[in-house]
Amino acid sequence: MSLMKWLKKDALPTPIEPGLPDPNNENDIRECKLPADVIATINTEISSVSRKRKRGNYQVYSDETRAKIVRYAINNGVMNAVWKFSRELDSPVRESTVRSMKTSYLKEVNRGKENISTLPATRGRPVLLGIELDSQVQSYIRRLRVNGGVVNSTVCIAIARGIILHKNRCLLQEFGGHITLKYGVPQDMIVNWDQTGVAIVPAGEWTMEAEGSRQVSIAGLDDKRQITAVFAASAVGECLPPQLLYQGKTVRCHPSYKFPELWDIHHTESHWSNHASMMRYVDRVIVPYFESTRARLGLPANQQGIAIFDVYRAHRGEELLQLLRENHISPIFVPAACTDRLQPMDLAANKLFKDMIKREFQQWYGGRVCESLNGGNEETTIDLKLSELKPIHTKWLVTAVQQVSTRTDYLIAGFKEAGILDCFTIE
Repeated sequence: MSLMKWLKKDALPTPIEPGLPDPNNENDIRECKLPADVIATINTEISSVSRKRKRGNYQVYSDETRAKIVRYAINNGVMNAVWKFSRELDSPVRESTVRSMKTSYLKEVNRGKENISTLPATRGRPVLLGIELDSQVQSYIRRLRVNGGVVNSTVCIAIARGIILHKNRCLLQEFGGHITLKYGVPQDMIVNWDQTGVAIVPAGEWTMEAEGSRQVSIAGLDDKRQITAVFAASAVGECLPPQLLYQGKTVRCHPSYKFPELWDIHHTESHWSNHASMMRYVDRVIVPYFESTRARLGLPANQQGIAIFDVYRAHRGEELLQLLRENHISPIFVPAACTDRLQPMDLAANKLFKDMIKREFQQWYGGRVCESLNGGNEETTIDLKLSELKPIHTKWLVTAVQQVSTRTDYLIAGFKEAGILDCFTIE
């Protein structure tokens, strides 16, 4: 039995335009078929509609305006420049735009330029071979690929070498020039960073209960008081200054303690890293480390570095990745669910650090118990309020980080176990 008899449907409106089929005349197969010219017209209309997402409206600044914004940002801060020129230009100026302009301006200053009145917008890093030679190398590689040849990094470097030898061999370093054709990254320029939660009171995984108990709750396991520490180390075992994130909205949540000078002490509402805190960390810790390392090793300003980190959401913002690339740092992601095998900090430093924090806590707690007993007080409860523990916990952090920093062999072992040192070393 047909189900159509049980279904009710409203009559569709009859087309007003002549030549269109009547959808209500379903018994006439000729009425149900669209004419070929109608189908062709519909297909043309559909194909003419672009499926690409429309780009946003991008503000274009003159070279003079860019230089004016940067000079104000250097003297008064990036955010103050954002607010000032957003009002003056009657259009929102993005913080990332001002930060990028500032980086370009400082690079021009470092090259020896003075009284910079204009700041042209440039995209990407300058090519190593120069525009003319670089375009010839690209053209040769394209022709090779079209003809079915093999194209890989080794072949590309060989092609560049052949073209330079043909044009002007004096450009190569081996003939007294400035061009070195090899892809290599010193181990000092390979850095891995990782976030780890640091509990104020280290929790254990066992407790005491009467024998035969069917359900045992571990006291203190639900104590969620902690901070986030961002640790980083290079492949030569050098620890970078950490970033500590406390939970709060203002600096009042920070402990009253004089931290080492280069440490980055900050806060977020949840104490977890977010996009803003990671931008701050890269700007204050990662970029200065790479710049000082290039200077210490006598490397060129555009010597590439490598930053390795996991796919945590705060790491994947385009603004953060662009900030790294602008400073000649290549971001490399550790694949999801692979940090226990491919992330050096997870393989070595994080566990060592937390073990040292536990040891510091045990020594402090044991000392308090001893003081209580020596004073004739057999009260077994030790005060673990946050106001009591926060400044003490800070001392444990500093002590633990200083001890981990001396274990260069342990830190290098993490990079070795992850297999990283075999991939990015100079011959």
